Amino acid sequence: MGFFNKIKEGLKKTRDAVIGQIDSMLKSFTKIDDELFEKLEELLVMGDVGVPTAEKICEELKKKVKKEGIKNPNEIHRLLEETVSDMLRGGEELDLSTTPSIILVIGVNGVGKTTTAVNLSAALAAKGKRVLVIDTDPQGNTTSGFNIDKNELENTIYELMLGECSIQDCLIKEVVPNVTVLPSNVNLAAAEIELIGVDKKEYILKNEVDWIKDQYDFIVIDCPPSLNMLTVNAMTTANTVLVPIQCEYYALEGLSQLIHTVNLVRERLNPQLQIEGILFTMYDSRTNLSMQVVDNVKKNLNQKIYKTVIPRNIRLAEAPSYGLPITMYDPKSAGAESYMALANEVIKRKDI
Repeated sequence: MGFFNKIKEGLKKTRDAVIGQIDSMLKSFTKIDDELFEKLEELLVMGDVGVPTAEKICEELKKKVKKEGIKNPNEIHRLLEETVSDMLRGGEELDLSTTPSIILVIGVNGVGKTTTAVNLSAALAAKGKRVLVIDTDPQGNTTSGFNIDKNELENTIYELMLGECSIQDCLIKEVVPNVTVLPSNVNLAAAEIELIGVDKKEYILKNEVDWIKDQYDFIVIDCPPSLNMLTVNAMTTANTVLVPIQCEYYALEGLSQLIHTVNLVRERLNPQLQIEGILFTMYDSRTNLSMQVVDNVKKNLNQKIYKTVIPRNIRLAEAPSYGLPITMYDPKSAGAESYMALANEVIKRKDI
């Protein structure tokens, strides 16, 4: 089995588009220089090899190129295969393990986006999965949802994106069993302005998360309702998108545009990004409207739709004021049971 096939099988996430980009990139260069290695490292990271491994592969390649006196960029393909084979034979730890599902919860305001991020994470953790929750919304409601005082934090995702601390400095571990949180607060609202002119700012979060992602089974990202640099960072980090929509007609208006945006990011920035599915929230079985919206979407939307539907539930609305996910606030409520069912679906889709 060839080198690229090994990567594709081992990671189960590498896309043909990235492999084709590496081949095309090598053919476009007439000499081997630092620019070539920088581009190769970038493409390896996009292929989900991971930042540490991509750096190690490129360093080993540079040594081989210098030792063998190679001048032709087309020889890099052969050296790339040899380098990884040597690293594997040498027993070095190579980050070719299966990557976690990185789920971006995205949608307009008022559709249960943050509620889903918090409670899906807690439900996955209750099933024994290791979960990292990333809050990229300056409102910090996901952070508060785990009873974290967002106004008293020394290090948040804001300091991380500005390079003022490491990702390990930001993490708040075991906020509930098996859940770690990368928190946010209102300071993050200034990040868009402060990062003007920064090179490759769309990949800041992805490059940081790559260092720790293998410690988790699932990474759940809550992002702002508007499309901005923070949302783009979340999209380049994620590999799947979960879209909650409220069972009302107005909630459907922005759905097509949202799906178009995801497709655009996949084409230009993140070839791995896929729509995980549509989740119906705030479902009221007593009204014909909820049932009509669900039926309409199922008939007209060419996307995966979760079987689980999240009902309107007073206990779900109360839980954030106590700083608890619904699975801990009232595990026997309809809301808790629904999010546990959703967690089962998410786990099953990952295992397919």
